[in-house]
Amino acid sequence: MRDLRSWLKQVEDLGELQVIRQQLDWNEEAAALNYIVGHKEGAPALMYENIKDTAPGFRSLYNLFGTSKERVAAAFGFPAGKSYTELINMVRTNFRRKVPPRVVPADRVPCNENLLAAKDADITIIDADKEWIFTKEEIVSKSKNSPFIGRKLKGRVEATICNGKIVYQA
Repeated sequence: MRDLRSWLKQVEDLGELQVIRQQLDWNEEAAALNYIVGHKEGAPALMYENIKDTAPGFRSLYNLFGTSKERVAAAFGFPAGKSYTELINMVRTNFRRKVPPRVVPADRVPCNENLLAAKDADITIIDADKEWIFTKEEIVSKSKNSPFIGRKLKGRVEATICNGKIVYQA
């Protein structure tokens, strides 16, 4: 798969993409539909194009793979018509292959299409490599017990910014 757009085109060509243009409530209607569809063998991927309380143009995709071998094959760029066993072996082989990172110019990055200008962002800055010992004093809840007390953990929040203000700093 080169990108999500090409994958969506392949899935649409397979007849496995259901585009829903009717307005749906994201919390109740879309969630219920996702739950029902997600439990059906051979259910399509669902693309919601009119989600209540979202900006025009925002879409949401659910049940990307579901039980579809063909959608999984398309995502990995594998040929269609493979058995589950063949797909599992192909995925294992693919995951062993190292792919070097490449830089994509900002003007060619599709994820930059949905931008909200003049809005504050909430940002959490994490040091993924920082190791630390979890202590009882770290617990914020009234219950001061945890299976993690005394354990060495990796990854720690360094700062949190809300509405343009630093609200937490380690």
